[in-house]
Amino acid sequence: MAEYDKTEHALEVFDSLCSRFDENGWKYQADGERLILTTNFSGEDLPMSYTIAVDTDRQLIRMFSKIPVSVPHEKMIEMAVAVCAVTNVLLDGSFDYDMEKGSIYFRITATFMGTDIGDGVFDHLVNYSNYAVDKYNDKFFALAK
Repeated sequence: MAEYDKTEHALEVFDSLCSRFDENGWKYQADGERLILTTNFSGEDLPMSYTIAVDTDRQLIRMFSKIPVSVPHEKMIEMAVAVCAVTNVLLDGSFDYDMEKGSIYFRITATFMGTDIGDGVFDHLVNYSNYAVDKYNDKFFALAK
């Protein structure tokens, strides 16, 4: 049985991810040394920026997007309740809220430990992230105002 090389497998996953973006015609910037891909998509109302990182040590793909909103101090508690309520109904991923900084991120992960990741997983990460961020970013923005 061949020895499992985590670094080699992470590189293969990163290359596959970049290839999938190429096949779909999605624009991106790749940092092959750090195994990070950055990209932008247009939503119905606000632009959506993403960072996708292939984590060699944990054998994960981590995709996250900072919601372009700054939550004022007087809305901290309301926003915390809203973020929890929204995250509770999501099928995958979560919104993370940093009350000290007033920032919100959407985060979704997929493991590739000991397995090959198919194109469907890459497509799900991108499509579900776009769905969740586009559906809720304007609601978070409105609440912050």
